Amino acid sequence: MPLVRIGRCGLTIVFALTSAFSIPAIAQVTQPGSQQPAQQPEAGVEDNPTRTVFLSIRNEYRNLRNGAWNNRAILRKDVLVLKGKPVINRGLLLRADIPITTTRVGSETKTGLGDLYGQMLYIPHITPRFAFVAGSGVVLPTATHKTLGFGKWQVAPLAAPVWFLSERRGFFLVRIQDFISIAGVGDRPDIHILFVNPTLLFVPIKRWWVPVEIESRTNWKNEKKTDFRAGLGLGRAITPKFGLEVRFEVPFGGTRSGDWTIKVAVIRYK
Repeated sequence: MPLVRIGRCGLTIVFALTSAFSIPAIAQVTQPGSQQPAQQPEAGVEDNPTRTVFLSIRNEYRNLRNGAWNNRAILRKDVLVLKGKPVINRGLLLRADIPITTTRVGSETKTGLGDLYGQMLYIPHITPRFAFVAGSGVVLPTATHKTLGFGKWQVAPLAAPVWFLSERRGFFLVRIQDFISIAGVGDRPDIHILFVNPTLLFVPIKRWWVPVEIESRTNWKNEKKTDFRAGLGLGRAITPKFGLEVRFEVPFGGTRSGDWTIKVAVIRYK
């Protein structure tokens, strides 16, 4: 397949990678207030910072300005470690995102490894109705071409209060994360961007979920200019082992980087 068509064929990438990585799942974090994991796939685990994602493959296609576009196929893996240890009683939630990225700018199209993302979260407080999550992410400048990444080492402290809806109807959270560059290629711009992302995930009927979100992005390096993004999606547990979600997003504001984004995720459950 020619490189220029890779971004247009994101769904094919998603399902091909899913077949390649169909391996047994580990246990999910248990529902607050319960002793056993849920018997059915849980809605919205990728958005819920109190849960681990055994394995997911997400394809994100962004239609950018001036005829440019970007496509990322992201392999995500979470692990819960140190559960039950003194002081760190609830454990640490570790995450790794590995992106294969294609970017077209002008007449040039490049494909390769993007910037790797790692994350560590801790939950100091959790009840059946509320949780508070804190931690940090880190971005590694591993992109194989300058159009595929930022060229900067970044730290990204994160905090997220989460309110669980009654009767397992979903949750509402506000994710606050600040990306700050600390080193990297000297001729690439420094980064300091704050994201505030309220998300409501509602479960109208069993095995279906609807995520609704809005996000602000404030660039402290660009006169504190802020743009926004609104998203709406639909997800379903296809089988006890697999879920599928499609999400459409529209950025707005004078400093937005694109016109629209579509994301498709295949989630492997326990």
